Amino acid sequence: MWKSESEPFRDFPAIELERLLRAVGAAGADSTAIRCALGLPPDAARARVPVSVFNAVLLEAESQTGDSLIGVHAAKHSTINHLTRALAAAQPTFRDGLRQFLEFQALLFGTQGLTARRETPGVRLLFGRGLDAGALRRVVEFYMCAVCREAIETVGPLARPVEIRFAHAPAADPSAYRATFGCAVEFYASNSAALFSKDVLDVPIATANSAIAAELRRHAKVQIGRLPSAELSGRVTSAIEAAILSRQRVECTAVARLLGMSTRTLQRRLGDEGLTFRGLVDRERHRLITRVMRPELERSVTVAELADLVGFDEPASMCRAFKRWTGEPLSSWSTDRKKREESSVAPTSG
Repeated sequence: MWKSESEPFRDFPAIELERLLRAVGAAGADSTAIRCALGLPPDAARARVPVSVFNAVLLEAESQTGDSLIGVHAAKHSTINHLTRALAAAQPTFRDGLRQFLEFQALLFGTQGLTARRETPGVRLLFGRGLDAGALRRVVEFYMCAVCREAIETVGPLARPVEIRFAHAPAADPSAYRATFGCAVEFYASNSAALFSKDVLDVPIATANSAIAAELRRHAKVQIGRLPSAELSGRVTSAIEAAILSRQRVECTAVARLLGMSTRTLQRRLGDEGLTFRGLVDRERHRLITRVMRPELERSVTVAELADLVGFDEPASMCRAFKRWTGEPLSSWSTDRKKREESSVAPTSG
């Protein structure tokens, strides 16, 4: 049985570490001393760096400055990957820019560290699902603040989030968080997330340019393709999830093109990992279905809405697929989920 939760991001291209070091330096920390204390090499542009190293940098910066909100304050001096930011800014609307940003951030980080979920009030960006909310608080706060700031700078004040949620406890007076984000901020949530109003989705971006967007997209694919990558299956899964959640057709040719390789090469390399493209699509659809069918959510989502969300043309097709994957009807699985979860964590006797 597949896991119903997505993998958290585990590593980053080292160029992102350099941006973080510059940001904490601008926020008052000694980035050179941090590099020495952690034994970071002066140039690791071809490496990938574990998320634990990012956390260690922020911890060291907090120790130097005494600033418990170092992640939030450093983010004010940080820039998102220049290419993906420029690509988003060249799109016609905030909705299009967000879609492009998420697509290339997923390829950059190789996993589902930042994803979007459409809800009645708007679009909710989920940050670092599956991470240890307490231990990696600073990393989540840093990227939450950086992404929200970039949205405002690209679109304007209308792109300010209407709600921020953190899965961890506040590290300072909550009013400091509210002052930074300019909206309501909740803690101890199930996921760390930023909610953007549906009213901003179709707001035009002043710097939109289709010709520049096409060229930047081509260039971004080339540059990201040169970065050290995570397992291909993780990158493919990220692209599949982005396509499903943005209501696009999930096609192997499109994903291969996005990853800068032929369809045949993609299929061959997945085969080397013992996987198939169709199998990854099914696994991602299964994950999304089981995630939405949690007890606290399923009463607000109809079967038809769920089928549309995960890319099926009709509910019956989704139900047949679910039974093929799990051996039981979707309705039975939902009803018995709590019982099954309890038995799955029960200690074994002996």
